[in-house]
Amino acid sequence: MKKSLNGFIVVHRRLLDWEWYDDVNTKAVFIHLLLMASFSDTAWHGVQIKRGDVVTSVNSLTEQLGLTPRKVRTALEHLQKTGEVTIKAHSKFSVITVTNYDLYQSTDKQPTSSGQTDDEQAAKSRPSTDDQAAFSRQHRNNNNNYNNNNNKTKKRAGARRANFDVDELEELSVFSQY
Repeated sequence: MKKSLNGFIVVHRRLLDWEWYDDVNTKAVFIHLLLMASFSDTAWHGVQIKRGDVVTSVNSLTEQLGLTPRKVRTALEHLQKTGEVTIKAHSKFSVITVTNYDLYQSTDKQPTSSGQTDDEQAAKSRPSTDDQAAFSRQHRNNNNNYNNNNNKTKKRAGARRANFDVDELEELSVFSQY
């Protein structure tokens, strides 16, 4: 099943606390399944594909992820055992369902631990216009100081360079290539 590469997935930071996060292969397979999952209901070869389903095979995952078939099977077993996915085998492919796909990929704004949505929290922590203006002035002053100091250094370096004769400069340029 050919996938469109448009759109995005949501990956929550709670993934860092997930029991399989330290298992590189299981994590790679799970994130790959999230990326490949159907984002809307459809049909393929007479099979109903629901939101959160992936039509694939172990061989296909092996090629896509660069893992051995055994590593892919082990990762899928981990994900099945802990309820992240279910697998329905067909004769030439499998339909892997990401169990809580809607929970993982909800487009609703989820409240944070403080009871605010991520957007509200971001707006609250965003600097005010006055803060931004002060930062811009400070940044401009720092750049000006850097440029002034850099120009002085270049002038001094130019003055020192004038003390070398041509043979020494060629020798230095050859030496600096190594």
